[in-house]
Amino acid sequence: MLPLAIAAPPPVALTARLPAAVTVAAPFTVRFRAAGKPVVFASGPATASFTARRTGPGRYAATVRLARAGRWTIAVRAGGRHYRLGAVTVRLPAPKTVFFAQPASIAAAPDGTLVLAEAAANRIVRVTTAGVVTPIATGVANPYGVAVAPSGDVYATTSDTLVRIDASGRVTPVFTVADLGPVTVAADGGVYVSTSTDVFRIDPATGGSVHVAGTGVRGGAGDGGPAASAQINHPHALLVAADGALLVPDTDNHRLRRIDPLTHVITTIASGIAGISGICAGGGATYLTDFTGMTVLRLEAAGATVIAGNGVKASSGDGREATQASLDTPLSCAVAGGAVYVVEGGGTGTIRVVHPGGTIATLAHR
Repeated sequence: MLPLAIAAPPPVALTARLPAAVTVAAPFTVRFRAAGKPVVFASGPATASFTARRTGPGRYAATVRLARAGRWTIAVRAGGRHYRLGAVTVRLPAPKTVFFAQPASIAAAPDGTLVLAEAAANRIVRVTTAGVVTPIATGVANPYGVAVAPSGDVYATTSDTLVRIDASGRVTPVFTVADLGPVTVAADGGVYVSTSTDVFRIDPATGGSVHVAGTGVRGGAGDGGPAASAQINHPHALLVAADGALLVPDTDNHRLRRIDPLTHVITTIASGIAGISGICAGGGATYLTDFTGMTVLRLEAAGATVIAGNGVKASSGDGREATQASLDTPLSCAVAGGAVYVVEGGGTGTIRVVHPGGTIATLAHR
């Protein structure tokens, strides 16, 4: 009980029983008494504020508000006057790491959420930047690639099928080819997919395809000429750049290649990267994940700069500078809210977050 001295003439003598601590989003109760009898009580989850309801006679009302981080203010209005009864400490629940069953690929959606292919769970899920996970499609067999169209439709690939997932969660096969891998979507809605030797552009309305790059044989020849006559070697990701060019991480050739949107000529724009597994863009920058070097790179005119990872295969270093932390086989990336989200494929089942300030964390929720 917490007594309150009230200036005379007091309308009523009030006391309050306060919880020792309040956990955010968990129910709690504050009871007020007048002359030993319950008058009002405040009960509910610890949110921004709520109002008590009267349980006995008298004109009493109570409010509980978050006055500042970590403290709740409790006040009562009685007889036209307001009285502060005190404050209670807020206890925040410890954040819980979000784990996935063999996450394979991640993409940013227009609404600021993330979409993830969860391979071992045979599903596609939506993930908020606060770590809330919602399934949007199940029964997608071992999904590998995932991309989100400007319309919000989600495209995913299995070993041999490109599927479209609409807002209702309906899964529709769009295109079939053996040895299917990554997928990306252009601003005009065109969908690009690749096998280990070829790249195709798919019309999502008809399922018709146009051959874009590759010869059907894994190799590295053809720079400076038509992409359709050039060899590629097991690309792990695709991305349509802001200028419309198609960027192809030519993974087993250890380089990044660009297909011009007008001339369709293919060139190498970065080389010497051991294992490019993912590519993403946001905020005017392009990022690569290197699953062999255990790093995340920012692509620049003079080459590529490491922004996360120290080259050691581990999932550690949260709260530190990202370049001092360890990554466990970074496979894919997406940019949302200025942060770079990186799928770890080394068995941890987690997503690491490289914050704009340069620190790193593991995706978690409360």
